[in-house]
Amino acid sequence: GLTRGGSSGASDVYKRQVLGGAIGNLIDRLAQGYVVDFVLLYYDRWSFPAFNVADAGITVGVILLLFDGFFLERRRAST
Repeated sequence: GLTRGGSSGASDVYKRQVLGGAIGNLIDRLAQGYVVDFVLLYYDRWSFPAFNVADAGITVGVILLLFDGFFLERRRAST
């Protein structure tokens, strides 16, 4: 895995998700000089900032890593 010791297999998946998103954005940056954001969510006058699939992977991976670290790791340690 990406870690040593007693990390969960799920946290390795989350780390790979973050790394994959970062590599995807790096490839765009090296190939084109910028990262293409193509997902735009909006409703009426409200809109969420544009993003791409790599950004979503990074964001979701970090959120899941934090959740795993703060909540699930404590549960695993107490059993």
